Amino acid sequence: MKKLHEAEDGILEFDEEKSTLIFTWKGEVSEDTVVRIFKQAAKAAMMVDSIHWLIDRRKLEEYDAGARIWIKNDFINKYGEELIEKTDKIAAVISDNAMAQVSSNVLIDLIAEKNPEINFQQFDTPIPASNWLIGQVPKEEPKKKKGFFRRG
Repeated sequence: MKKLHEAEDGILEFDEEKSTLIFTWKGEVSEDTVVRIFKQAAKAAMMVDSIHWLIDRRKLEEYDAGARIWIKNDFINKYGEELIEKTDKIAAVISDNAMAQVSSNVLIDLIAEKNPEINFQQFDTPIPASNWLIGQVPKEEPKKKKGFFRRG
């Protein structure tokens, strides 16, 4: 795992082995951090044929207005075109803040409009999200058969 950018309000890591970008948002995310992280993510996408995103939003409070505008206008239509085209799955960890959750989902929806092939799922924690991205689905415990003479 390689850390591509770290700021107080956001971290971008790239797991080359799993072809996964890991975005970690914290507090109020500034336009400066969004620009730096998404430009680094776009560079990482140049090295792979397809890529997954894991977005950890547990500590996200909000994206500032400049960040939302930049994602909507510049990232989606300019800097992120190749990255969005190569993205096949986005897994997002649910935010503790309901408004941040809504705002983030709106931005993800805009990205998915550019590439309708993107599969999007939300998770409570990062581990199931990461497993889903790489196709590892936990096996269900075999259910005990209930019969007329069995209790359970």
